[in-house]
Amino acid sequence: MKKICSILISFVGIVVIVTHGRIFTLSFTSLKRDILALAGVFALFSVLGKKYHYDQTVSVFIHFVTALIFITPTLFLFSSLKMPSLHVWFWLLLNGFLVNGISYVFWFKALEYGDTSVTSNALYLTPFLSLVYIALFLGEKILISSIIGLVIIVCGIVLQSVKLRKKIAVSQESV
Repeated sequence: MKKICSILISFVGIVVIVTHGRIFTLSFTSLKRDILALAGVFALFSVLGKKYHYDQTVSVFIHFVTALIFITPTLFLFSSLKMPSLHVWFWLLLNGFLVNGISYVFWFKALEYGDTSVTSNALYLTPFLSLVYIALFLGEKILISSIIGLVIIVCGIVLQSVKLRKKIAVSQESV
């Protein structure tokens, strides 16, 4: 029950950040896209990655190749192919290899060596890191609602961590 509560608390923090503190005026720009994002494809990918013990690097490679195979016909059916400029290719490759490729390998390693619920709650810190990067690299102002959202996220993580510490203390006493 604590796991569910901690994840829900952290999720509320994300909603506070995304809506700039106006959580009751939640609006969707594209209902279909937003439902797919909320469906948790990343979560499913993570759970399956934890359940089946395959090489993480190979798994990530297969995932991206499969995505390419399925997205290519979709691109030609619903859009048109435009070749990016040389400058854009650099950022595409950087995003593909570092931001997506290597980060998935690290994510699977974190799931392999840690408690899945604690690790997945730590994922909720990503928006905070994004806020810091946006402030540092783009010069944007961090809103008070973002700080409140971060506090809510950390409360969810702390709630989950408290359970883990109690479990460790009990197991050490029995040894």
